[in-house]
Amino acid sequence: MIFIEATPQLTLIDEKVKVTVRGVEPGSNVTLRSELEERKIKFEAHAHYQADDKGEISLTEKSSLGGSYIGVEPMGMFWSMQLSPGQKPGFRYAKKDVTTTMDVTLSVYKGHLNTEVLDCNEPLATTLVQKTYIGPNVERLKVHHGRIRGMLYKPKGPGPFPAIIDMFGNTGGIIEFRSALFASRGLVSYCLPYFAYEDLPKTMDNLELEYFEVLYDLQRCFLTSLEAIDWLMSQTFVFPGGIGTVGNSTGGSLALLLASYFPEKVSAAVSINGSTAHMTPGLGYKGVEFHFQEFEMSKFKPAEDKSICGIDLFTDPKTWNEEVFVKVEKATCPILFVVGEDDLNWPTSGMVEQSIARLKVHGKNNYHVLSYHKTGHLIEPPYAPVCIKSYHNLWGAIMRYGGSLKEHADAQEDAWRKMLQFFYKHVGGVPYTHTGTPSKL
Repeated sequence: MIFIEATPQLTLIDEKVKVTVRGVEPGSNVTLRSELEERKIKFEAHAHYQADDKGEISLTEKSSLGGSYIGVEPMGMFWSMQLSPGQKPGFRYAKKDVTTTMDVTLSVYKGHLNTEVLDCNEPLATTLVQKTYIGPNVERLKVHHGRIRGMLYKPKGPGPFPAIIDMFGNTGGIIEFRSALFASRGLVSYCLPYFAYEDLPKTMDNLELEYFEVLYDLQRCFLTSLEAIDWLMSQTFVFPGGIGTVGNSTGGSLALLLASYFPEKVSAAVSINGSTAHMTPGLGYKGVEFHFQEFEMSKFKPAEDKSICGIDLFTDPKTWNEEVFVKVEKATCPILFVVGEDDLNWPTSGMVEQSIARLKVHGKNNYHVLSYHKTGHLIEPPYAPVCIKSYHNLWGAIMRYGGSLKEHADAQEDAWRKMLQFFYKHVGGVPYTHTGTPSKL
């Protein structure tokens, strides 16, 4: 009997699944295929293997000979999935409803087949693997208090738990999957939208840091209840002593800003390919606008498929006025810069180098850099389909983010583990982890 064994079949997105094909003809060639559908858009991957003398193929031991990836890649069937032929170009896999699972169908076929042929053949066996961003011991609470909005994820129970604010880039709206996973790993995570969500401003124009300053009442917690603020402030499930900030792209910039302007309230900051310079006109604090780095839209160089990359718009950060950079030297907390060396959105490596130089001038060494070769802009939790290009609402075009699938996938695995370790160490509290406490950073 031919079958695919996948253990565990239901697990958090950042956990590995052991996949083994059993019962095929010893020494035979087979193709393993993965398929996924999200919001009616299909993703898939395939890999070519040769069975051992027992008629088995263990992805933790056997090397893929071709297909979507090559080599021994235990989770290759998951991270290498890309849009299936005929699907809408530019769709990014980003889980919208984290209360539902990412359902991946694994199938095995006789022979080494390509994508076109696979659809014309019946699989020898199939199985379903379900991965989720939200664990069973996590609460999801809507925030609508005063001017602030969003979604709060927390581990069940009285706590106290370390807390962080989680922000994404300038596409607007709310993206919850990372906060859900942070909470599944023992952190209270407030997924914070700052424009284009409910009754918030439609754009980032004239956004002021006062909006974010209100958010630090997280140390007492936000609930969706309309009960009095005194009752809300009496909650104690957040670990005292400061919160963490994390964001990617523009959200990473805001994570640094919050640490710099409210050092007494932020105990750790993570910037994932965030600009360390102000890129948005109109952003300011207490009525004073920040200087920002200008760029020329005319410098876009569309590729043959009409996709664009933001890095075309920028000069070398070494030539920029120092006034456009975030005053990171004001931050007293540890800062973690996560850098994709092939980031095509903007010159992250160069900007981080300038900010590190700024820190050193002021005698600061409260920073750590994770820099990844052949890695692009969107560094996200591991084992979901890697995104190296997608449609961007702001630009109205498909953006190329940079990176190579394999190297980018490896970077996501490493960066996620080290970000968790960073917050466990610096935000405080005793972490809950589904698979045990990770080693020190």
